[in-house]
Parts: sequence; structure tokens; C-alpha cells
Amino acid sequence: RLTISEAVLELRGAVQDVRAMAGGRLPQILVDDGLGAAVRAFVQPVRARIGTLDLSPDLAIRRPVASVEACAYYVVGEAVNNAIKHAGCDRIDVTVSLHDDSVVVRVSDDGSGGADVRLGSGLRGLTERVHAHGGLLVVSEGEENGTLVEAVLPCGR
Repeated sequence: RLTISEAVLELRGAVQDVRAMAGGRLPQILVDDGLGAAVRAFVQPVRARIGTLDLSPDLAIRRPVASVEACAYYVVGEAVNNAIKHAGCDRIDVTVSLHDDSVVVRVSDDGSGGADVRLGSGLRGLTERVHAHGGLLVVSEGEENGTLVEAVLPCGR
């Protein structure tokens, strides 16, 4: 019962975060603790499906501007949600790395593939958001199967 109660609380928190994002508000953990902590918290309720979670330790030290952090967070959120909702995947790998002049987000899954930026509003809106930040979003078939979503965002520092 304790494990179920904890899972329910975590899922409720995740739902609140998604509702906040839909309303234009950012999760407080993103504002306070940055992208790495926010991504870690976001994937926690679906941890069983997360194969690799690779977050650059530099994200806590050299934080990009808030709008870039938010955009990268939205990329992770949309890609993970799509993988779970549409791809029928068993495994999702998430990597967020910080380079001298950019934040790179990679989310891949082992699902059915077929994601298309032209269909639906989620990936199309995400593409527009990334482009508005001067970045690039690529959605492609994964190396073995599934889908790869990759965004490169200028740091804005």
C-alpha cells in the first residue's frame, strides 16, 4: 500500500507539472534547481521505462538562460510523453548535455517509430518553439528502431 501511495503522489505531481506547462507556468523545480533536476523529477514516475538518463553535471553549474532551460524541458517532456502514449515502447533513453555554446537534448525510444512533425500539434509546436530560440529540432527513425528526437539550442548566455 505504501508503494502504491507513493506512486500515486508522484503521478499527481507529474500531472500538476504538465497542467502548469500547458498553462504557461514552469515547474518550480525547473525555476529553482535547473534543467537537470527538473528532468530527473519529470521522468521519475516512469522510471521503469527509462533505460538511460544521462544529464550533464554542468547543467547545475552553468545554467543556460531560463527560456532555453524551459525549451529543453519541453522537448524532453513532449518526446517522453509521445514515446509512452504513441510508440508502444519499452525503453526510453534521455540525454541532456551542455556544450560551450549549446544545450543538446536527445530522447530515443524502442517503439514503433513513425513520428512525423507534420502530423499532430505536439511535435509541430515543439519545432516552432525550438526554432524561436534559434535552435534545431530533428525527429527521425532511431538507429535500430523507434524514434529519435534531438534538439540543439543555443545557450543564450
